[in-house]
Amino acid sequence: MLEHTVFQTNLYVTQKGKNYRPLEKDELKVFLAIMQINQSCTYRDCWSSHNKLRDQYISSLMSLKRFSWILSHIHVNDNSLMPQKGNKCYDKLYKIRPLVNQLLTRFKECYALTKEQSVDECMVKFKGQISFKQYMPQKPIKRGYKIWVRADKMGYICDFEVYTGKSDGAVEKCLGERIVRDLCKGLEGKGCHIYFVNFFASVPLSQTLKLYGILACGTVRAHRKGLPLLKPDKELRRGESAWSVRSDGIVCMKWKDKRVTLLSTIDSPVTLKDVLRKEKDGTITKIPCPQIVKSYNSNVGCVDKADMMNSFHAIDRKSRFCWLRLFWHMIDISIGNAFILFQLTKANEKKKLKEFRRCVVAGLVESSVFKDSPGHPSTSSEPCAKCVQLLFQWKNTQQNQNICQYMAHQGDVYTATQKVIHIETDGYVLPAKLLCIYQQKGTVLYPTTGKNEVNGGGLI
Repeated sequence: MLEHTVFQTNLYVTQKGKNYRPLEKDELKVFLAIMQINQSCTYRDCWSSHNKLRDQYISSLMSLKRFSWILSHIHVNDNSLMPQKGNKCYDKLYKIRPLVNQLLTRFKECYALTKEQSVDECMVKFKGQISFKQYMPQKPIKRGYKIWVRADKMGYICDFEVYTGKSDGAVEKCLGERIVRDLCKGLEGKGCHIYFVNFFASVPLSQTLKLYGILACGTVRAHRKGLPLLKPDKELRRGESAWSVRSDGIVCMKWKDKRVTLLSTIDSPVTLKDVLRKEKDGTITKIPCPQIVKSYNSNVGCVDKADMMNSFHAIDRKSRFCWLRLFWHMIDISIGNAFILFQLTKANEKKKLKEFRRCVVAGLVESSVFKDSPGHPSTSSEPCAKCVQLLFQWKNTQQNQNICQYMAHQGDVYTATQKVIHIETDGYVLPAKLLCIYQQKGTVLYPTTGKNEVNGGGLI
């Protein structure tokens, strides 16, 4: 995925017709490492000349100018191939679709899921203008992207789907049922236990999952169709329950504690456990609780656990690109899943999430051979594309030389002409739009012929 992002970023800038130094894989690693470290209000403070604001470690990894350039140009898909609105192939997540598909594939390949899993929603903060931004007044994050998630007891995100709003402008009926069915694809016949809240639960959904060999449990709204008549709440005392088993084996149970109603195909309704409850006078008493309720309370919070873990030390960066919020969230959940895999494979090494993120940063930086000193021009082994002047005939080369740090160090000069269309020097290929002549050590290379010539041929 790193190589793909590097390619798409360079392609995006080339399509814009800008002069640029191509992004390298090592630079992208350092950039992602800095994004995990930097938690300040403005990233420019890390390169500040004020000692109390400047971050010596971050500023030693990459120059401010280069970091800003990558932040404003990073891409993961080709804009020129994006289907327009009205096209049947139009995708609201086109900008990040390759990343989403790659993550979904890798999440399923790298992990053996636990038996108990849950399906729920999570929110990604975003206040900009986009058609599928959601408003959830009862959530801690009230405005942003909504993501449907399936996670297991460890907090590992197994599958997810970004909600993009209405399809074809019509309100989707049975949205909750469709989401659970989509997220549970691939679990057929594996005997997994899926838990969800009352937004998703219904009798038809439980029937469908049971048909596929997936057992389910969830709270259900009392007005859902297909529910049997149970004993009224007024006739139940605290700790008492009423239940009924349908002919298809689905249990509908009501438990008098907080007037909760559940549908389940997992546990027996007759199995009871004791739970502790605190009375108004401060005393603690035991009341009977059905095993169905205990199992639900123990497993329904898997997605909340994953969301909580991914919120710690998350990348929180505003951008004019609306899709970048989702891009950073994908990076966060990737690190969260990697942390869970680390805990399972390295049980002897006890590390917290913050320490693990530091190890990820160190791995990205140490594996990179890229070095860019802060406050100085780039000293890369490749020439700077800003030294190339496009479609301009210099009348006096000696008075209009534009030399970068690399060129000045090597004693080389870039000049320009109108007829040159391509150039390759020392393995460095410039795009066709960058029209130039490369003058090196007394010779001039005309890329149209690939020969060292000047004034028709010969050495200077």
